[in-house]
Amino acid sequence: MEKHDKKIHGFEDIPLSTRVALGTVAGMTATTILHPLDLAKVRMQVCDHPGSTLNVIRHVGRCEGYGSLYTGLSAALLRQATYTSTRLAVFYFLYDEYRRKYCKAPCLNEKIIMGMYAGLAGAFIGNPSEVALVRLMADGPRYCCYYYCRPYTGTFDAICKIIRYESISGLWRGGVLTSGRSLIVTAAQIGSYAKTRRALQENKVAKGLELHFYTSMISSFIAAVISLPIDHIKTRYQVRSDCVTQKEILADTRRNRGIFGLWRGFTPYYLRMAFHTFITFYLLEQFFEMYQKWEEHERKLR
Repeated sequence: MEKHDKKIHGFEDIPLSTRVALGTVAGMTATTILHPLDLAKVRMQVCDHPGSTLNVIRHVGRCEGYGSLYTGLSAALLRQATYTSTRLAVFYFLYDEYRRKYCKAPCLNEKIIMGMYAGLAGAFIGNPSEVALVRLMADGPRYCCYYYCRPYTGTFDAICKIIRYESISGLWRGGVLTSGRSLIVTAAQIGSYAKTRRALQENKVAKGLELHFYTSMISSFIAAVISLPIDHIKTRYQVRSDCVTQKEILADTRRNRGIFGLWRGFTPYYLRMAFHTFITFYLLEQFFEMYQKWEEHERKLR
């Protein structure tokens, strides 16, 4: 555990801005690879009869072209540039301050608290891109149902039209839900990740990259189960621009889809979360090691 912490949360010799930049690039890379899963999740949540994950992906590909699976990618990358960068900046700042003040690394519970503060800050800064992303992904012609239909041409067009027709506060529509999801995912994922990793190490189930993969899959499953109901309401609320309330959306979901309708889209939501965690942290380790090697090489040349 300590060795892993050193890889991911250490590297105090690497400037804060560099750590944030590398982490954001890692997140953007994972987002680009996994975006079709995010789109499938949103389509499954906002449509009445979406079918399975594969059926949704096939349908989008056949009816809209397979390039449409990347609809809203620019907004997804903007979300990484705002939400992820802010979250990493706040977390690493709190982490560094703790080490400077107490001359030791924070314990697990303290990391969870730091992560929750970082998640709240990221959710606030990233909510405009979240709203734009959800609306762009829900705007496919086949799934463009009544109040979901908006002729957005891109991310900045969506943001400008939201400001024009809904005021600037529209960019923070569902902000409380976005923050709540961020808090739940952070607490569940950091806590379960550390405990799962320790258990797998103690039982010698896996090591190295394989250990990281299993840990990501298990911790993300726990986080997905707990957080998906909030994400479901958030998506259906943010995609609308009328005066519907969150309670009305919850009541409508329970009435028309049943209580388990809150977990609709679980498969793409879970797979995206698990592989995003795995790819991001793997790339982050590689970037940190490459940066350290580059710095060491530069010092030798001086």
